[in-house]
Amino acid sequence: MANLYRSTIYHLKADPFRMDCLAAVADLALPSAMICAGLIRNLIWDVAHNYPKPTPLADVDVVWFDAGNTDRMIDEELENQLQKKLNGVHWQVRNQARMHLKYGVPAYSSSIDAVLRFPETATCLAAQQHPQHGLILSVDAGLIDAWSLCLAHNRRSGLPPNVAQDRAHLKRWQQQWPNLYWRT
Repeated sequence: MANLYRSTIYHLKADPFRMDCLAAVADLALPSAMICAGLIRNLIWDVAHNYPKPTPLADVDVVWFDAGNTDRMIDEELENQLQKKLNGVHWQVRNQARMHLKYGVPAYSSSIDAVLRFPETATCLAAQQHPQHGLILSVDAGLIDAWSLCLAHNRRSGLPPNVAQDRAHLKRWQQQWPNLYWRT
């Protein structure tokens, strides 16, 4: 696991775009803010497929947590601020203090708790530029499955297995990364 962690950090640091995204989020100084899911997972899948350059991202997912500020308009303002920093990036900022309502699952206790309960195990990844420690993986629960190219329903998610399968199909992951396989 330690080698997968180091390899992921290495590849993130080698990608100027991803590092710019992480720096932009760090500049916001939001509580428990991190970039998660596809920014990390897709990079791992690209490397594992020996792609010469990164697959374009549909969006950059940012999670944060503040139970006292759950107004959706705050997320939209944060997306606008990030857009000004890095034009052309489709930012999706979500305060995880309210996102359980969208999925009909028990409330998340933190950003980390929310990422640990994403529908697919390989998506349970998050990184942040920490002021004292530099680049860290805040959530690395999905590393083994991501590097193994394994798609699997995350039982912690509280969602039925078909949600993970439907998301993978909708996002065309197996067409983009043909060595991905489903673990049942």
